[in-house]
Amino acid sequence: MTGNRQTHALIGRDHPAGVLRAEIGRAADSHGGLVLVTGEAGIGKSTLVAGAAEDARRLGALVLSGSCWDSENAPGYWPWVQVLRGLRRAAAGAEWAAAEEAAGGGLAVLLGEARGTEGVESFQLYDAVTSALVSVSQTRPVVVVLDDLHWADTASLRLLEFAAQHTWFERVLLVGTYRDVEVEPDDHPLRPLIMPLLARATTVTLTGLAPDEVGALMARTAGEEPDPALAAEVHRRTGGNPFFVEQTARLWRSGGTVTGVAPGVRDALRRRLSLLPAPVERLLTDAAVLGREFHRRVLAAAAGAPVPQVDRLLEQAVAARLVVAHGAGRFAFAHDLVRETLYGALDDTGEDGRAERHAAVVRALEGDAVPAGHVGPADLAHHARLAGDTLEPSRAVDHLLAAARDAGVRLAFEESIGHLWSALERAAQDEPRRHVVIGLDLGVELHARGEWQQSSRVLREAVERARALDDDELLARVALTLHRLGWRGETDQRLAGELVVEAHRRLVRDVPGEGGPYGREGRPGAQGGRTAGAGGAAGAGGRAARAEAAGAELDGPQLERLARELAVRAVVLARRGEDDEALSFSLWSRHDLMWGPGTAAEREALTEEMIAVARRASDDETERIAVSLSWVALLEQGDPRYLERFHAFVTMAEQDAGERMRMAAAMDRCIIAALGARFEEAEARFAEAVGAGDHHEDEHPGFAFVTDHVYWSMLLAQGRFDELDATHRRLVERGHPNPQLVAGITAAERGDVDGALRRLAEVSARPESLSRSEESLWLRFQAQAAAVSRDPELCERARRAIAPYADEWAVSFYGCDISGPMAYWLGRLDAAQERWDEAVDEFTAAAESADRLRAVVWAVTARAHLGEALLARGAPGDADAAAALLEDAEREAVAVGMRHVAERARQARLAPAPPPAVRVADGPDAPYAAREESDTARGGAVRGEAGPVREDAVRGGAVRGAPGAVSGPAAGAQEEAPAREFRREGAVWTLRLGGRTVHMPDAKGLRDLHTLLANPGTDIPAVRLLDPEGGELVVAARQLGGDDVLDEEAKARYKKRLTQLDQEIDRAVERGDDRRAADYDREREALLHELRAAAGLGGRSRRLGDEAERARKTVTARIRDTLRKLDERHPELAAHLRATVSTGAACRYQPDSGTGWRL
Repeated sequence: MTGNRQTHALIGRDHPAGVLRAEIGRAADSHGGLVLVTGEAGIGKSTLVAGAAEDARRLGALVLSGSCWDSENAPGYWPWVQVLRGLRRAAAGAEWAAAEEAAGGGLAVLLGEARGTEGVESFQLYDAVTSALVSVSQTRPVVVVLDDLHWADTASLRLLEFAAQHTWFERVLLVGTYRDVEVEPDDHPLRPLIMPLLARATTVTLTGLAPDEVGALMARTAGEEPDPALAAEVHRRTGGNPFFVEQTARLWRSGGTVTGVAPGVRDALRRRLSLLPAPVERLLTDAAVLGREFHRRVLAAAAGAPVPQVDRLLEQAVAARLVVAHGAGRFAFAHDLVRETLYGALDDTGEDGRAERHAAVVRALEGDAVPAGHVGPADLAHHARLAGDTLEPSRAVDHLLAAARDAGVRLAFEESIGHLWSALERAAQDEPRRHVVIGLDLGVELHARGEWQQSSRVLREAVERARALDDDELLARVALTLHRLGWRGETDQRLAGELVVEAHRRLVRDVPGEGGPYGREGRPGAQGGRTAGAGGAAGAGGRAARAEAAGAELDGPQLERLARELAVRAVVLARRGEDDEALSFSLWSRHDLMWGPGTAAEREALTEEMIAVARRASDDETERIAVSLSWVALLEQGDPRYLERFHAFVTMAEQDAGERMRMAAAMDRCIIAALGARFEEAEARFAEAVGAGDHHEDEHPGFAFVTDHVYWSMLLAQGRFDELDATHRRLVERGHPNPQLVAGITAAERGDVDGALRRLAEVSARPESLSRSEESLWLRFQAQAAAVSRDPELCERARRAIAPYADEWAVSFYGCDISGPMAYWLGRLDAAQERWDEAVDEFTAAAESADRLRAVVWAVTARAHLGEALLARGAPGDADAAAALLEDAEREAVAVGMRHVAERARQARLAPAPPPAVRVADGPDAPYAAREESDTARGGAVRGEAGPVREDAVRGGAVRGAPGAVSGPAAGAQEEAPAREFRREGAVWTLRLGGRTVHMPDAKGLRDLHTLLANPGTDIPAVRLLDPEGGELVVAARQLGGDDVLDEEAKARYKKRLTQLDQEIDRAVERGDDRRAADYDREREALLHELRAAAGLGGRSRRLGDEAERARKTVTARIRDTLRKLDERHPELAAHLRATVSTGAACRYQPDSGTGWRL
């Protein structure tokens, strides 16, 4: 319809235009009324009403208009004067005559044809104007438009109210526009006159355009379509105000940026701000310094005003629609242009300038001035940066570094790097040492993001500055940082090696002698050790040259050793200097440099110290990371306490709002769930972790591969081999440090011998590609490839590599890869070489270790292989025990989703039994019957001595079995078929009662029952059964009441001795007495182990009663589980034991008769 063309051309005003069209239509057909269109300046009120007027004219209405004038010189009734003049011009002769007659001559005063209005009563004027309008409406509808009523005189508004009341039933429509934000404040003189009009009017309030509507208006104004992001930015800055949008679009079209403020916009906003009371404008200026959004308490602190006063002033700003309330004490400027107009009015410098105001904000908001959560580190860093030279450099650097750490916690790495750049710049002049440390942190972050050239430049500058400062400890920090970083370029790698040598030469005073890496001249004693007077840049240059020469002669392992020694020395010096920041760095360096098999116990001690240091420094982030690494170190040692530390870390991480900790906790929970074969939970946690880090992978590509490696290990544990090829490709794409190693393990798991050996050769040819963090994974692969190939040489080589770590777990990538107990891989090697006794022992040890750690994946896997080894060995009872093991392994593997293990166990269980072994020689390959007889004749057991019946039944027999031990009456000659037998041979128990014999795999519940049967009628404490190796001292201690394991006096003695040991270690290191230092360090570690054993979660003193209760529950559960299994295998024995065995804090076997057992 052509009649709607104008209003449809309005953008984002369909509904308001529709309301006006409806009112005009009603006035044309029936009766009129009053419509008030409100909104801020520039919002489009006049444009909307102009379009409606065009629609009215098309309907045949007479449109009359008048505008108010913002001037004290405007005459009274000025908008109505314009209306009447328009009426006289537009009306036909007869119409105007009728109107004048109806008005009774009262119009002449307003038209200036008679004396002024002073002597005329208001009612006469109101009635005259109203009557004239009604008269014209008899022939055609009349629409009266009064614009800018916020500038009207009071008489004009009273006339409008009169006309609206007396023309309601006539075809007269009155339309007014005004800025509600200016009129509605309580102290505005027109408010009492405007408010009554609202009661009888239809109100149309215009607000800002939506983002897409802003884009459309920009396209119309500038003739070019903006992209959505630009339109969104303009919307945020203008609040969707059409006038502001048009002005900004014109600025953009002319080559300017949308962040500028167009002159017309600035003038409009300044005019609007000038209407505010002075205190409100001053407060909003303070708020403009804070930013677009702010909290009322923060604003009060920055303005130095009481909060109630600030609240009252903010209420006025909200009423003026310059500020909007977001709830919970938070406010924001209605749009950025308001804030920028206020902020732009400030001078750059001066006492009340921008820089000084930002510095004042920093000083006001530091400490406890504002409740936590209202001001973040990034906010303070922003103000510190803008404060420039008006804020002390050290203070500014503190805030910039805090913001960098906070951004890292949120995984906002780009933001973190920005803060580090700013901190580096501010520290350059006044804090040279700090400048070097910041440069190291920045270089490491840049390297992690893949910006290697930029990283190299920053780090080399740090090296130069450190050498120029002639600070030994600082140089050591630089050397350790670069060595740990693993620079890519050959030149950079050579520099890192030179720095290690140089720092080691200067800091580790007793360097190796003639046989060491430096030769005779390298000793500090030669030429006086450090060259006297060779400080500064010249001395640094000489030392650097010597280090370069020495470093060129050292290979990788030698540099590693020097770096580790340097880290130890750095720790000692940091402890001595009581510098927690330096100590934290040194401890981390030592921890990372020593990572690898055989170091878990020392790393555990280091993490304990890291936690203590972090707590002293209130460094929550470092404490959480150290707790996370402590559970990794405990697990690597096969210590079930790792679960306590794991749960402690998760609890701490869940209390933290940072994305990094939430992602880390989710990933750790995924790893532990997968270890326990809870794969659905693991998948959910994995998705949670990946979701938390999804938007940050590109920012930190150096660690992106870790998530894929964890997923690969989950797929491998479930035997989902068909999905692994895609995962391998992704590992390569994401920069996995050794994808050949992973592919080789997958090939071995699949049974692809050629593929495994090919990958083994590839990795072996590039030993430099293996990092410390994947050394255990490499050991696993060597064992696995050797086992599937059954190559004797490879098996022996792998055995030699793994044997020193037989009691540990293979843990790589800081706990992100758990490749099972080393005993399992030794068992695989033994099985490959058909060393069945050793294989049975190793698989048994692996399964037991996995049980202790609740590592279901490896417990099931180890037991499946144990069953196969027992079948292959074929000793008496092996077949029955193997059948039970394989049946249990298959059932559990099916239940948890380890499809490949279930199939392996099923095939082994259904395979034909191997022929019995026929061997004649005594020794490792002797027949099992002959070996048993020989060992018994010598008075010993295959795995231990029988010893005294009762004590060794607890400490030795129950652990490894004691063939030949008999309870009850004195033991005589062995019977051919004893009536009662409860005896262990390796991993198999032989159980006989009532003429029925069964064989069962080793279990802790069977050992507990063995101990009780060996001591009939005797109460055995549950704590002894829980820890048979602990002896009487442990039993006595754990049976005590609820006292602390260590009283305060004992703790003080421990502390004193630890202090003495630290001093002795320092002195020994200074003298170069490595042997004595190592002795002292071992004693120190033993003491720390005792202290940790006496402490519960979070360092609380452990209660002795806790130990007794734990023992009671654990032992009772173990015995009950064994009896349930006996119900199926040997119901008579199960019934006998239930009738004669009691459990509790003390357990007892009380038979009805004195018949003994062959144990």
